[in-house]
Amino acid sequence: DEASRHRFYKQVYEGVIARPGDRDLAAEGIQLMAFVAETDDRLTLLEFAIERFFDYDRRVDNCVNCKVGDSTGEMVRDLASAYVSAGRTTEAIELIQRLVTEREQDVSAYNLALTFETLSRAYWELEDFAAAKAAIEEGLRRFPEGWQADQLRKTLERYELDTQTSQR
Repeated sequence: DEASRHRFYKQVYEGVIARPGDRDLAAEGIQLMAFVAETDDRLTLLEFAIERFFDYDRRVDNCVNCKVGDSTGEMVRDLASAYVSAGRTTEAIELIQRLVTEREQDVSAYNLALTFETLSRAYWELEDFAAAKAAIEEGLRRFPEGWQADQLRKTLERYELDTQTSQR
């Protein structure tokens, strides 16, 4: 409920403020705050997270298939998705391209697969259907099996159906 969201947001904020030298807490906390933030605040929080933590290397000693850039990948995907929803599609594409250029080797394939789905959504919004499909196919090339790949295939099927329907 609304009160719980506000309480959670405030508690995470207070935790981050109480431990200013804890980069792990700050990066993960800001990302969690964005999940429960109001729409306007969410975009600002995610932009702040990318500005301050794009080079953040998360702990991987407590995660089997994680890579140090996975938190950054998630933040980029969340911000890019928020940009698409806000009509800032070109910024979404540029942000994802920056991630791939600068941190690709640090981000897990399953994480990148979902990021390519967000990239495809941005291209779809720009009505660049070929680029949207190419982004999905790139995600599948990187991570061909698993629920992420299944999600990519469903998106690609929807794109194919939409383009067939619009050509009629």
